[in-house]
Amino acid sequence: MAFFFRWILVCGLGVALIAGRGVPAAEEMFDVDRYVAVVMRSHPSAAQLGGLQAAADAEHKAVRLFPDPIFEYSRGSGRTTEGTSLSGNETGYSVSQTIPWPGTFGAGIHAGDRAADALRAGADAVRWDLEVTARETFSRLEAARSLLEIARLAEEDARSLRDLAARRAELGESRESDRIKASVEWL
Repeated sequence: MAFFFRWILVCGLGVALIAGRGVPAAEEMFDVDRYVAVVMRSHPSAAQLGGLQAAADAEHKAVRLFPDPIFEYSRGSGRTTEGTSLSGNETGYSVSQTIPWPGTFGAGIHAGDRAADALRAGADAVRWDLEVTARETFSRLEAARSLLEIARLAEEDARSLRDLAARRAELGESRESDRIKASVEWL
């Protein structure tokens, strides 16, 4: 699952970089804080953060409400077993409201608040995990950029060395083997 989220982050970064290449005015470098902000806005786990926070708020409110009133209706008919001629129907109505004991209500509030705190802690854990993953991905991107720049500069140096060795060989200042060696190093 973590691999999947990292893959999404890498793909998102690639899309952001490709989209940024299309506009010449947007060529400024992406710093880590802006990248983390973009990931926090666009990653699917960011929606999970909002859901966990909403669940915590709902839990906080729900424990402070009285239970719903109960309305009951019952009806029945029967015959006596004593053999008398009494028969008839019985009908009963009942409306009740359960009022919790004061200590029980306070304990329920305390337990509900701890459950809300646990949901908020889960949201913080998701947020920190997402931020750490984004920072790690950005550092890998920076390392890849650095390695690409080093490889580009090394290739330019090898090409210029090959060109220099070729010119010197053409002018007779060096041996042909030096030109061949520089060509092989460039390749």
